[in-house]
Amino acid sequence: MERQNILARENPPMVHVVLDEAVLYRERGGKEVMRGQLEHLAASVGPRLTLQVVRSGVNPRASGAFTIAAVDDADVGCVETAVRGIVTSSREDVNELINAWEAIRTFALPQQESLDLIKKVIEERWT
Repeated sequence: MERQNILARENPPMVHVVLDEAVLYRERGGKEVMRGQLEHLAASVGPRLTLQVVRSGVNPRASGAFTIAAVDDADVGCVETAVRGIVTSSREDVNELINAWEAIRTFALPQQESLDLIKKVIEERWT
């Protein structure tokens, strides 16, 4: 919850999120929790937060979760593994993550279609 406060501060960062469609169906905490989480996610989209969904089975670079962030005018990457997150500022590693990001976004639904899909899943599965 504390990390969410970063998005509410005076000068919040830009956040671009791409989710695998399977996340919308993977139950965590029951129907009420899932509905609440997905509704909150959809409502959070705005000028500083974008959201796109990649349809299951079409992601050409499916390799798990990763983050790219600009920290003190330098790009940093964090790759999540089953054991831990690996943080790197290696230019080669960060470039590879940027290339993966662009490849994944190529196959993502536009934001409005993504929001429509989330709302449809909420209605059909979580209500």
